[in-house]
Amino acid sequence: MIIVAVNMTILPGKRAEFLERTRVLVECTRKEPGNISYGFYGAADTPDGVLVFEQWKDRQALEDHMNTPHFLEHRKGEPAFLNGEPDVRIFEVAG
Repeated sequence: MIIVAVNMTILPGKRAEFLERTRVLVECTRKEPGNISYGFYGAADTPDGVLVFEQWKDRQALEDHMNTPHFLEHRKGEPAFLNGEPDVRIFEVAG
């Protein structure tokens, strides 16, 4: 299993709009083959923090996801909301 954790800082005052914008992406992604879980979460300790937490069956499922129209469309609009670059971490579950 592959786990992806992405920490993002959203521009001040734009977090609610950004999270609303993720609804289609989340809905489509959860239907993809190989997806175990996928969600965007507002940080409890900062008004501009967002965590994306994903679980995938394997690396191929993750790579397939990154080439879907819904993912590419979402990524195209992200710069209007992000304050800096996302911190992306990818983990492989041992065993």
